[in-house]
Amino acid sequence: MSQPSRALSSAAAGLWGLHFAFLTPALAFILVALLDMTPTQMGTVLAISNAGGFVAAIVLPAWADRTRQYPRFLIAAVLCTLALVAVLASTTSLPVVVAALVVLGGPAGTGMSMLYGHLRAAGTPARSIVHTRTMVSLAWIIGPPVATFLISGFGNDAILWALALVAVGNLATTVLLMREHARSASPAKAPDDHLDLPRLIVALIMVAFVLMQAANAAGISVMNLHVVDSLGLSLWWAGLALGLAAALEVPALLWLGRLTARWSSLGLLVSGAIASIAYYPLMALAQGPVVLLGSQVLNAWGVATMSGVGITLFQQMIPSPGLAAGLMTNTRRIGTIVSGGLIAVAAGGLRGYRTVFLGCGLLAVLGLLILLVAVRHTRRRVVGASSRAIA
Repeated sequence: MSQPSRALSSAAAGLWGLHFAFLTPALAFILVALLDMTPTQMGTVLAISNAGGFVAAIVLPAWADRTRQYPRFLIAAVLCTLALVAVLASTTSLPVVVAALVVLGGPAGTGMSMLYGHLRAAGTPARSIVHTRTMVSLAWIIGPPVATFLISGFGNDAILWALALVAVGNLATTVLLMREHARSASPAKAPDDHLDLPRLIVALIMVAFVLMQAANAAGISVMNLHVVDSLGLSLWWAGLALGLAAALEVPALLWLGRLTARWSSLGLLVSGAIASIAYYPLMALAQGPVVLLGSQVLNAWGVATMSGVGITLFQQMIPSPGLAAGLMTNTRRIGTIVSGGLIAVAAGGLRGYRTVFLGCGLLAVLGLLILLVAVRHTRRRVVGASSRAIA
């Protein structure tokens, strides 16, 4: 299986990024606006949907790993997306919507995992995979504003038709991936960067990711409230800060792609954790827009290492590339759940939302300590292997 062309893999990643950039922020609005759900119903439905997505992100990529036919699973994800759009556009039945979000939405959400699995199985080097992740960041810069414009200008159904159009684009790129796969005369050589780590170390690294994902999710969730209530600024500044961080992720990911040739994934992740540890206290101490905006450089580096280098690390640790990407996705889901508890506990303190950012900093410190344990263990194994080879 030959490596997909860089243009094709970038296009596929960008379109799947748009899929999530359209659907994720707009789903709650769709449930309320189109189906007239109460906030309690909406929260319950989203929780059930995320549970279904959690299971799908493990089961389906693992199945794809056994067959090595990732493009076929991508086709299935596209068809599930189109079917989900049809259900949301045609029914107001709550049980039907819940069933569709679990049965169709879960598999539809595995698209990026399947794409990363295909790239890894095709022998794509870590640098190229990190660069591919850049297209997802670009999609998240473009997607939410476009979704808001479509809903405001053309009605609530417009975002569903936009999602269907993106799915058609995903179908086209997947067909091209399948043609490249069919033309390949010989199997690809897997990248020679596998990390033979004990399961305990792998589990600890996953815990570190959950902690850092929780910190990131909590920081994003309270940004608007922090800017308005703690800093006394207009809500516009919160949007600007989040947009700036997303924009800065793009050059950060491009730079990280180059650094993967000289630095280990774990080492780069340590640098991202350190940047996050500096970012969260700055946000807690910020008094105005200068620190608010300036600190987004640190935020962007922390998020870029976690999202870009993180996927390559998981695929280096876990031989099954699709499952590795699915587990990486699920650290985000678990982290989001943890972030809810952090916000509930910390926001009620004397310093309000500033305490939330201090709590995020503590989670980042714990994540860094776990990563340092993994780095130390990896170095010991390398030194031990070298000593045995010399002997």
